[in-house]
Amino acid sequence: MLWSSGLASVLGRFTQGKGIVFTLHRVLPPSERAFQPNSLLEITPQFLEETILQVRRAGLEFVSLSEATKRLKAGADYKGPRFVALTFDDGYRDNLDVAYPILKRHEVPFTVFITSGFCDRTSELWWVALERLIERQSKLVLLDGQPVLSLDCADICAKNAAFHRARAFLMHEVDEARQRRIIRETAHHYGLDLKALAAELVLSWEELRAWNRESLVSFGAHTVSHPALERLDPAAIHAEVAQGVQRMTDELGSKPTAFAYPYGFEQAADHRAFEVLRSFEFDACVTTRAGTLTKSYSDKCFRLPRVSLNGHHQNAQMVSLFLTGVPFVLYDGLAWLKKRLRS
Repeated sequence: MLWSSGLASVLGRFTQGKGIVFTLHRVLPPSERAFQPNSLLEITPQFLEETILQVRRAGLEFVSLSEATKRLKAGADYKGPRFVALTFDDGYRDNLDVAYPILKRHEVPFTVFITSGFCDRTSELWWVALERLIERQSKLVLLDGQPVLSLDCADICAKNAAFHRARAFLMHEVDEARQRRIIRETAHHYGLDLKALAAELVLSWEELRAWNRESLVSFGAHTVSHPALERLDPAAIHAEVAQGVQRMTDELGSKPTAFAYPYGFEQAADHRAFEVLRSFEFDACVTTRAGTLTKSYSDKCFRLPRVSLNGHHQNAQMVSLFLTGVPFVLYDGLAWLKKRLRS
């Protein structure tokens, strides 16, 4: 309705900001698999290319995250065109194999945020592990020394319900240490090799070093083990960030100047995490809280918003809406109103 009524284009003059940072994870050809609970994290190569062309037709310029941050900090002194920065989280192999040829063809700069433990094969892509476990079983029992959650996985409906129940349990009902302990023990019990899974899906340090020689790509930090920082104390947050930065510096030869909060939504990155990250003096720290780069963020580069290009919204109309910034302002306004009404 926002787009068809023309309201978005009118309001967009006030909400579009200077630019926008897009969040992506994986770029893969369409799959016919019936069970794809992580499809939110995937877009197709066709949609990526169409979005690049659409953004340019709209008159926006693709820039690196570093350049986007410089323009944002310049405030009223920046008089140039609106801009878009592309970012990819986690360092998936398809970023290089599938996305990069498209980005290179169109000369689009981009940033890949690296979770060092994934590259070291010491940390777990637990959401993918959970998908693989449920896909292969008709019944799955999560283990932590003893059974902690039994899941019916008999058919597709049951598998989808099982994934969402287990994901909620692991994200919200146990702490980070226990979350990983459960995944490791359960994977071992059912014969899923977590190191092999990381090697299958995530680029190695050797591959990243080779890619780092290309001018369009830059690498940012994304912690060691991809925890929800809100669930850690400040010392643990600092250690996750510092150790991830050090591993990247050791392996890639330079210190990353940008950081992405794992998960990045409000319940995963809170004010304590923001304060810790400010002490690292990154040029930019990005969340996944949706919004455009308005002037209000010119002095808040430690918590910049990003907009998700994901598998649930692969159409040009949604991209056009995102570029106006209107949906995010309306959402924030409704959230503020609900909070006021409750109080």
